[in-house]
Amino acid sequence: MARLRFVIRRVLLLIPTLLVITFVTFLMLRSAPGDPARVIAGPRASEEVIQQIREQLGLNQPILVQYLHYLDRVLHGDFGANLTGSQDVSQVIGASVPVTGLLVLGAALLTMVIATPLAILAARRPGGPTDSGIRALSIAGVAIPIFWLGLMLITYVALPTGWFPVGGWPDSTQGRFLALVLPSLTLALSMAPIVMRSLRSSLIDVWGSDYVKAARAMGLSRGRVTRRFVARNATVPSVPVLAIVVGLLLGGTVITEYTFNLPGAGSALVQAAQQRDANVVQGLTLVMGVTVALVYLIADIILSLLDPRVRIE
Repeated sequence: MARLRFVIRRVLLLIPTLLVITFVTFLMLRSAPGDPARVIAGPRASEEVIQQIREQLGLNQPILVQYLHYLDRVLHGDFGANLTGSQDVSQVIGASVPVTGLLVLGAALLTMVIATPLAILAARRPGGPTDSGIRALSIAGVAIPIFWLGLMLITYVALPTGWFPVGGWPDSTQGRFLALVLPSLTLALSMAPIVMRSLRSSLIDVWGSDYVKAARAMGLSRGRVTRRFVARNATVPSVPVLAIVVGLLLGGTVITEYTFNLPGAGSALVQAAQQRDANVVQGLTLVMGVTVALVYLIADIILSLLDPRVRIE
């Protein structure tokens, strides 16, 4: 029952969070410089035409009324049309978000594959040469810009070997898988140091705890102690960090997709911003914000499963 009450509370807290996300997203676009009606009408349009477009779009109404109309449309799955009116924003979202989702999923998996063994190696002898070297690499990994990592992988991996596409989105499943490898690796190399340092600190704390020392004194092997006691307890502090990393990965996709020319939500967001397409920017930003909120909710639920103290508190 405690777990169920905890989950219900978190879900109920998600509702005002989503409302705040929709309002902030709506307000940011309405506060941006420029007149959407003038952009749609063109530079040579008369004031009468611009005023008619404002009335059609409801831009002459109070901001709160505009927001309530926008919220009603979003709840019915209507994000409006793009700047030219040739495509619904929901179609843009449906075409671009799956690419970004696959990229983030691949990057998250590679992040754990890279960070976990490095954290274990560093935690075995804290302060030793291996630990110092891994921590130095993690600092360098955080400092290197994402776009530079992408360009280096293109220059020294994709072009010499020819194994991976330099950019674009092939039609075949195998081609798309290969097209995601280097972008996912780019994001993973920039985010793995964050997870590695968190997991390393957790492992060191757990290995130094009294119950682990008692288990070792009772004759349990290091592997058994790691499986039964260390792994679960050391993972608990890293779950919120991993959730934050997923949010950072979504932000990093904007740069990575642009670097590798992937037709994801990040590229669509940049293109829409360049064209001052407010509806597309608003829709994609809203989807990304809601996704991050859901990731944090899932992280809270996983944390409650791993650590009973979370449910009690």
